[in-house]
Amino acid sequence: MQRETVRATAYVFLGRSFNSAISLVFSLIAGRLLSVEEHGLYGRTLATIVIIQAVAEFGLQLSLVRYLSAELRGDRRNVGALLRASIILKLSGLALPFVLILVYQGVLHIQGLPWQTLLWLALLGGTGLSLLSYLDSLLVSYEAYGRLALWLPSTGFFRLGLLTFFYFQQKIDAAHVLFAFSLAPYLA
Repeated sequence: MQRETVRATAYVFLGRSFNSAISLVFSLIAGRLLSVEEHGLYGRTLATIVIIQAVAEFGLQLSLVRYLSAELRGDRRNVGALLRASIILKLSGLALPFVLILVYQGVLHIQGLPWQTLLWLALLGGTGLSLLSYLDSLLVSYEAYGRLALWLPSTGFFRLGLLTFFYFQQKIDAAHVLFAFSLAPYLA
């Protein structure tokens, strides 16, 4: 039992570490490809993505791991109800940033790209990261640590792949980098 725990911890640690390393490489490449103004635009929108993810989370991931894991170890009668409730909460959490964006659409008007593009990229990225962490918590609840360790870095690989694709197609700007960042969680 203790050996399995150590192995599972090592898998998750390596997967998360590798994901962080790939994210660092993505950020360094993006920093080299973007002008100072474009990088500022990217950073500002990335901050909005993180805020949207935080709003969409509602603390659901920690609660899901806590209660679903306990239910999976028990009689499993309420697993379906827990999953249905978590999906309803997740969809509600994802609707809130969408409504907030519609309300505050004029606040994020940034010169260089139309505000609509930035808002939709921020919404796409924030909801993608939120869904990514939701699926992460499901895999943890089901103790599928090997799958989690293999799946986590895939987001970074998709980001790098999209960035490479854009690099060879045309001059890269903040919208390309944001699109690669935002779309990758859906592809993973």
